[in-house]
Amino acid sequence: MRLVRLFGKESILSVLRIWSFAAQYKPDGKFPNYSLEDIGLIGKCKEGDEESFAIALIDYDFIQSDDLGFSIKGWENIRPLDFERPPKSK
Repeated sequence: MRLVRLFGKESILSVLRIWSFAAQYKPDGKFPNYSLEDIGLIGKCKEGDEESFAIALIDYDFIQSDDLGFSIKGWENIRPLDFERPPKSK
């Protein structure tokens, strides 16, 4: 996997942390008004790699970006039961 080659084995855990955060707080899989750094921080990437990690997630189709922020690509298929649930307050 390319992420592992670029960021080490910890990158798999980072993706899972982002998914876990979304399942708890962003059940629609959308992160409006979040920055690249925010996405990397949610994943608890190695300090200094937050933005490059988030860019790699976009490049490898884990997340997508638009004018409003980011969303997990295919989230409605990954977590179909959570997709319609309202978000918890943080």
